[in-house]
Amino acid sequence: MAVYTPSMAVAVLLMFRHGFNKSAGWYFIVIFYLASIHRSLRRLIITQSIELSPLYLATLGLLGRLLTDIQRTTHTAMKVKFIKFIELILLVALILGIMGGVNNSSDLIKTGVYKVATESKVASALFIFCYIGIVVSTILISLNASHASPGEKRILLSIAVSLPFLLVRLLYSVISTFSHGTSFNILSRSVAVLVCVAMIEEFIIIIVYEGTGLTL
Repeated sequence: MAVYTPSMAVAVLLMFRHGFNKSAGWYFIVIFYLASIHRSLRRLIITQSIELSPLYLATLGLLGRLLTDIQRTTHTAMKVKFIKFIELILLVALILGIMGGVNNSSDLIKTGVYKVATESKVASALFIFCYIGIVVSTILISLNASHASPGEKRILLSIAVSLPFLLVRLLYSVISTFSHGTSFNILSRSVAVLVCVAMIEEFIIIIVYEGTGLTL
């Protein structure tokens, strides 16, 4: 609550200050906070499968904003269509993650045994693919970063700083999906592992993105 409450307020502020067209990176942060509120075991399991989506979408939203700014003054090999393609794959991963979370929780309630649904496994694979796509997009956009407006260049730096933390958060999600070990399993996971390998990374990404938004 100490982190989420002020960060949520900043995200809402950024949405209004930047306007809807330029706020893709921040209204997905608001969605992330709303998705992170767990009220039941079923919701916890479902959210575990899709919590990466808003962070990915926030990153893609910022990349799209930067690319649009660059394309005002120069031609780029990187196209907005590629970012939209990644968003489409991410949407499929989100849907499969929800389906897998529902099936996982239903099986757990019926049998008392937690089994990972095929949909959850496919969703994890798609999240890995989307992360690679984000990295490729960042590299391609960086080739034309010199044509960006002075302020907008900060977006590229914020994404570059956040990508390693996003990777760690992705690894935690993937391991949680496929591992039956007590440290990562969703039902018996270690609080220390959760904090160090998931929550801190989320906090850093949010702080970096919102800090950048406040300076733009």
